[in-house]
Amino acid sequence: MQQLVLIRGLHGTGKSTLAREVYVPQGFVHLESDQFFTHIKTGRYAYDPTKLSEARKWCRDCVYTALSAGRNVVVSDTFHRKILVEPYQALAKRFLARLEIVTLTTEFQSSHHPNPEVNKLLREKWEEVV
Repeated sequence: MQQLVLIRGLHGTGKSTLAREVYVPQGFVHLESDQFFTHIKTGRYAYDPTKLSEARKWCRDCVYTALSAGRNVVVSDTFHRKILVEPYQALAKRFLARLEIVTLTTEFQSSHHPNPEVNKLLREKWEEVV
């Protein structure tokens, strides 16, 4: 059975690291909206908050493509609100994929050096997902 794994947590909780170190070696395709902001040729990360909606759509479209090809997928993102998880739940249902949601609460240094105030705001908006 195909698998779709969502790794959620605040910035700096190790979401991307877990995806790369545990799931990618098992053959999962690793996707996240942050990849949208990474230049393909230079590898340089340039976050633009005005394009976050576009980045999230891009990520969902990539997940759709990977699931269509029969691949297992792991997505790492904050997923701090239920509305951000729901499209992935629908994709899992559409492709009859087993959905697993992993929530991380650990704290590490993020490679993107987020503003601590951003995590504070995300924590205030955090919704539990079943």
